[in-house]
Amino acid sequence: EADNTPLPPSALYIGQLMHDGDWRPDPKALPNLARFLHDQADVDIVPQAIPLRATDEALRQHPIIFMTGHFPFRLTADEIQALRRHLERGGFLFADACCGRKAFDASFRRMVAELFPDGRLEPLPPAHSILSGELGFRLDRVQYRPAVLAEQPNLCTPVLEGVTIGGRTVLVYSPYSIGCPLDGHFCYGCRGLEPDDARKIAANIVLYALSY
Repeated sequence: EADNTPLPPSALYIGQLMHDGDWRPDPKALPNLARFLHDQADVDIVPQAIPLRATDEALRQHPIIFMTGHFPFRLTADEIQALRRHLERGGFLFADACCGRKAFDASFRRMVAELFPDGRLEPLPPAHSILSGELGFRLDRVQYRPAVLAEQPNLCTPVLEGVTIGGRTVLVYSPYSIGCPLDGHFCYGCRGLEPDDARKIAANIVLYALSY
């Protein structure tokens, strides 16, 4: 159902990064996150993702970019260069593996190695403001869907990885699905978080990105 409430001119546009895989499997994820942030954190986000290639000139107008997918993908050399520039000049990338699919995960890790040959994905420490509750919600314990618990019955903490440059985390990635529970559907075998915790994690990530 459409929400026709006028948004302030300062409302944030979030871009969704297009790639040669299935780049938009959860079309309701970002609109639902926008509503959650408006209701719970008084943050105004335009409730639709703007599809963008990394080489699109409009990328600079979208400080936060979301990226997801199930399947293998690869960015071109020009797209890698453009995305690196965007992140180094203040942009932020939030990504997850839809359904926790390992094919996307492998491609994403390769992409990060191409983006930052001298850096790497590292687990966010518990003291990181995304996890500590300094911004948004405390995330001491979270709940995962049955497919995750079948593999790791004792997993109850967030699994987030990031790349930090000059003290600023420019990229945060979840190998477990955040977009599916945000979208609101339940797919068989989804290796992801339960919806309430997915919303909180995603909100904290966006709030962190907005703090820089």
